[in-house]
Amino acid sequence: MEEEEGYIVNLVSQRMGNNLTTSDWEICLNYLRENYDSLVEEVGIDVDKVKSYVSAYTFVEMEKEEPDEKTNYIAEARAAYSPSKVTAYTDRYWNSHNSAYPNFENMGGDCANFVSQALRAGGKSMKGTDASNFSNWFCRTNSTNQLSKVSSTWRGADAFGHYWMANAKKYKKFGASYFSSADKFKTVYNYGSVGDAISVLNSNGRPYHTLIISYKEDGKLKFASHTDNHKWKSLYNYIREGGKDPVRIYKM
Repeated sequence: MEEEEGYIVNLVSQRMGNNLTTSDWEICLNYLRENYDSLVEEVGIDVDKVKSYVSAYTFVEMEKEEPDEKTNYIAEARAAYSPSKVTAYTDRYWNSHNSAYPNFENMGGDCANFVSQALRAGGKSMKGTDASNFSNWFCRTNSTNQLSKVSSTWRGADAFGHYWMANAKKYKKFGASYFSSADKFKTVYNYGSVGDAISVLNSNGRPYHTLIISYKEDGKLKFASHTDNHKWKSLYNYIREGGKDPVRIYKM
């Protein structure tokens, strides 16, 4: 993500004659939209980075006015979602690949794909068949060559976050201050539960990594993930020691 954002900021800065930074995402997004048709035809332009940036920041733009915390009042049978089935899945596949699904490790990362699989194992229902509809969430293939059968919301960190903001029971964003001490982290600990998904956000609010809580006990929240592979990684240490950005926890 950092490489992509640096590329876009440099590209737009050169074209506009400005000295932009990564925080100027709205300027970059507008420029790319206005010049999209010519850019994607231009020799030497990294089209994949342009498309990825436009897609990601369109979601950020859409969510700009959304609150940091929201309840969606989604009705669900008590037994419909099983955290124990989630952990059984993550314990088995945290460091391997389930051949029933595509593996996107070499196609930008497998983090959202892995968490989606875990949510499905826990009982979350797939929705829709149109991969271009961001209201859908599904994977109906095990091949990376059949992307029309895998929704972006299943496999992409940004689209995944957009989908679950609307479809989780509720969500809440936690900034870096919640990770400044063990005492302040208690708020995060009390909110999160095993089986809840997490988006790691950059300073602009763009989701760039996806995790799932796999352990909760004695004040510790630990997550499982792909890209990088973890089974029980401390969320507190990951954010605090890595100098990471805010997180958004989706209550499942």
